[in-house]
Order: sequence, then structure tokens, then C-alpha cells
Amino acid sequence: GDVMATVEGESWGPLPVSLSHLPPGTHRIRFEAPGYHTLEREIAVREGQMIDIDVALEPKPVQVVLEVDPPNAFVLLSEAGNLAEGRRFPGPWPRILEVEPGTYTFVAFRAGFGTLQRKVEIEPGPKASAVRFELPENDFYE
Repeated sequence: GDVMATVEGESWGPLPVSLSHLPPGTHRIRFEAPGYHTLEREIAVREGQMIDIDVALEPKPVQVVLEVDPPNAFVLLSEAGNLAEGRRFPGPWPRILEVEPGTYTFVAFRAGFGTLQRKVEIEPGPKASAVRFELPENDFYE
């Protein structure tokens, strides 16, 4: 999504914006985009000065709707490639988890069932992501 700039309460549209026609002085500029935290900055403008503004907005946590069959399975959620740091979530499923946007490895497991592992890209934005696992039943007995 586009980052929208608002200067002194007036929308200036998506970045990049040129501030060359702002009168000299200090101006309050607000930057916002869906799924990101709003950022406010004060910018001092001098006569005839070109200002190039670069902002990086922090993404808000994203909701992930996780559905797992069987509902009493466990899910291990870790940032991709970092299974040791994973968080373990018990059922019952479905549940809503809140995560920062990024790439994650989901591992779903349950005694008596096969284990599934999937890499999922969670995009920033206001929309919830849905992840579904159906564990295969183990048909062998030890």
C-alpha cells in the first residue's frame, strides 16, 4: 500500500511528496498506511530548500487465523529458519494468533498423526491471514 502524507491536516497524497512549496518554518507531517503504525514528524523548512523525506513505517501485528485438524494438535510457530526459538501453541483450534509480519515456519503435530511443516509469508496489512493444516493419520503402530 501507499504511504499517505498529511501536512498540517491537509492530505498531500502518497509518497514521494515534494515539500518545495511549503512556506519556511516548522511543519508537522503525518505518514500513514494501512497495516502500519502512523508516524508523525516535525520538519523545518528553509527558504528555497528541497527536502527529500524517507520514512520507514513500523508494521502493526497481523492476525493469523489458524485452523488445525485434529483440533487437539500442537503448533510450533517460529521465524523462518529459527525453529529453536519457536513458540508452542496448544489447541483447541481454530485460534487467532497475533504475529509481526514476516516469514514463519509452522509445524503442526500430534501423537498418532503425521507432522506437517509449512513456510508461510505473513504480509503486513489490516486483513487477517488464514493458515490451515490437516494432519494425516499415521496408519502404522510401533
